Amino acid sequence: MEVGGPGRTQIMVSCALVTSSVLVTTLAATTFAATRPTPIEADIAWVASGEFCESETILPLPDNTLLVSNVCDFRERGNGFLTLLDADGHALDWRIVDGLDAPLGMALDGEHLYVGGARLWCVDLRDDFVKTLGPDWLADIDGIEFETDGTLQITPVAGPLVRYRNDNDIEVLAGEGVSSANHGYSADLKLALIPTGFDNTVIAIRLSDDRQ
Repeated sequence: MEVGGPGRTQIMVSCALVTSSVLVTTLAATTFAATRPTPIEADIAWVASGEFCESETILPLPDNTLLVSNVCDFRERGNGFLTLLDADGHALDWRIVDGLDAPLGMALDGEHLYVGGARLWCVDLRDDFVKTLGPDWLADIDGIEFETDGTLQITPVAGPLVRYRNDNDIEVLAGEGVSSANHGYSADLKLALIPTGFDNTVIAIRLSDDRQ
């Protein structure tokens, strides 16, 4: 889908439905709390609010603007829309694309497809081999993004932000109001971007490479 106009970025958007959604928040929170590492206080850069409607997915664009999908009632067709924000979280266009059917997302790293759901799966597209990643508590996955060094950013439904490198190197970032849907990541801005679904906000978390 391509949208243009004065002051707008041309956008090519591909949407895929993923079965996990904000509808399983209670189960996700219970599972994730079982054996997770102690959360670190998140460094909140900004919080955007206004005319979101169940904000779900964030896609950082090449010019550092941010595209936010809004589900706006998961079971209704045509209610979803896309919002365009600037790098500081200010709305450039609340409905740059309208009339969508619950746009959600997945992540594609070369010949590997990462899929969220009850667990985090990695599919090798060369031979269709499927591997489950992460410990058992890493479940009900909604958002998947990559940092420049290959670190996986993962957001469990209604959970905190998880930075996964391997089973022995996992960082959990949590803070007030951080209750994730399908998040986005901007390497240029060094921000993880957390849409909160029914809370109708977007929370930006500053990331540091310095880990205790």
